[in-house]
Amino acid sequence: LPGVADCLVLRAGEVVPGSKRSGSAGALASVTEGAFEKVTGLVREMGISTADALTIQLDSGTLSFFVDDSACLAVLQESSSQLGPGVRERLTLISQQLGTIPLA
Repeated sequence: LPGVADCLVLRAGEVVPGSKRSGSAGALASVTEGAFEKVTGLVREMGISTADALTIQLDSGTLSFFVDDSACLAVLQESSSQLGPGVRERLTLISQQLGTIPLA
């Protein structure tokens, strides 16, 4: 998708790479299994709707978390670019659907 460099799927105790590239780049490289609980807890505490995304600007890149009740899509944006038209909405829908997929 335009503006997306890489992504990860976060679920309780699980981190799943979103692409077949070898290793995650920048800000995604340090995401751990406990990230889902931390991100969803922060989103709840801040009163952020699941229709919104939590976006963090880091030295290593811009990282957005699209959160649903049982899954979170962590997206690393391409350097110095915004997400393309309609991409934010697509990522929100994708994160909502990820929560419906059973754990393997």
